[in-house]
Parts: sequence; structure tokens; C-alpha cells
Amino acid sequence: MVNIQKVLSRLLVFFIGLPLTLAIVFFFPARNHLLANVVITALCGIGAFELAALFAAKQIRLNRAAAVVLGMTLPAAAALQVSFALEPAFVYAIFLGLLVITLKTVFSPQSRTADVLPVFAAETAVFLYPGLLLSPVIFLGARSDSSFALLFFLLTVIINDSFAWLFGVLFGRGNRGIIKVSPNKSIAGFAGGILSAAGAGLFLERYGAFDHGFAGCIIAFSAAVAATLGDLAESALKRSAGVKDSGTLFPGRGGVLDSLDSIALAAPVFYALYAFFTPTGGG
Repeated sequence: MVNIQKVLSRLLVFFIGLPLTLAIVFFFPARNHLLANVVITALCGIGAFELAALFAAKQIRLNRAAAVVLGMTLPAAAALQVSFALEPAFVYAIFLGLLVITLKTVFSPQSRTADVLPVFAAETAVFLYPGLLLSPVIFLGARSDSSFALLFFLLTVIINDSFAWLFGVLFGRGNRGIIKVSPNKSIAGFAGGILSAAGAGLFLERYGAFDHGFAGCIIAFSAAVAATLGDLAESALKRSAGVKDSGTLFPGRGGVLDSLDSIALAAPVFYALYAFFTPTGGG
């Protein structure tokens, strides 16, 4: 039976979330999409807060304010580099963040207890996830074809997610439970989402400056596979923490991590392949 709340949440994404996202990309391109970069940075901070809550469910307690700062560090540095031409900011932020985490561990009152290893691992995790993985979306904004690149990326992940759900509802009844971390997901859903995204990439090829045939299809297919793995990875984190959703910010969809899970893993894959197939499109 179709879950009405989930249907409504999908419709809200299509008729409110997607137009709002596209409006930010196309109507506010100033300073290499500064507004979009600020939104991504804020979402990464909230995502890090939610990840800290998942660790708390496993009795690994972090300072939530520090988690937010850590989560925003890398996307904020990427935004400074892209929007204000502070060229080494992102690399410096990686080293500075890891240095702060290490020093905090060494000089922490917990340094002689059994809590050091899990706390160090948890703080490193909130520093890198989802901020590091989402930073390539910000770097797409520095390209001369940034609006098309961002549109391509957004359509890839949204079509994959939406058609995976649709194919799962229509054809997934007998092929669910194959992957234990997410037993409600179906093979039909995975295949339908990935192939639909690849089809969209094939269509979008005609509008991009690709150097190779079928580049759009290859990019979209690969990013959709990564998005699917990202969704499953976050499901594993939630299952380990014993929770259904990472948060409650979006009614019917859960928290920020529930919405960013597939985007986070797809972003670096998409960025790498897009840069490879459009070497002359950078800013």
C-alpha cells in the first residue's frame, strides 16, 4: 500500500523544493553562486549536528555546537575560495580542521580514558561528512558553465531518487530485502532510478560542451550509482544508531542527512567525471 505521507513529500520536493533550488541557481549567480554556497554550508552544519546525534545514540557524545562548526568548515572554505578568490582556503581548512581535532584529542581530559578513540573518530566523521563530500557542488559554481553543470547534477540526483521510489512502488514487491541495511529498498527501484538518470544524462548531452560521445550518460549513470550507495550508507548509519530518520526538519522526509545522503556521495563522482569530459568548461 502506498504511503500517502511519502507521496506528499515527493510532490513537495517536485513542486516546491526543486523550483526553489533551481531559482537559487539561476537567478542568484552572483560571485559564483554565493547564495547557493551559503545554503550548502548551512545544510552541512545541520547535517553534522544530526550525525553527532546518531553518535550520541551509540553513547559517543560530542559537543553539538563544535560539531556544527566542524561540519561547516570545509564547505565554508570552499565558498570563500570560489566566491571570494581565496585560493588556498579549502586545502588549508582540511589541515587546520584535522589539526584542531588532533590537538583537542591529545589535550582533552579524556586523553587517558577508553573514550578517546571513538570520540576522535566521531569528530573526524562530522568534519568530513557531509561537508567534504558536498564541497564539489560548490566548486561546480566556479566553472564558466556553472549553471548548466549544477542543473545537470541536480536533475541527476533528483531523477534517480524519484524514479527509484516510483519503480520500487510499481515493481518492487517481490525483490525487496536483498540489501539488509535497507530492507524496504528494491532491486527494481535501484535499476529504475539509475537507468532513468542515465536517460536524462543522454538527453542533456546535446546542451553540454562534452568532448566525448555518451559523456552525459556516463556521468549521470555513475553519479546515480554513487547516489544509491550514499543512500544505503546513510541507512546503515541510522540502522546502527537504532533510529528511523536522522532528524525531523522535513516532515515526511526526516532530517537533512536523509535528504543529502545520496547527493553527498554523488557530488565528488559527478564533479570528477564532469571535469574530465568538459576540460575546457572550467572558469
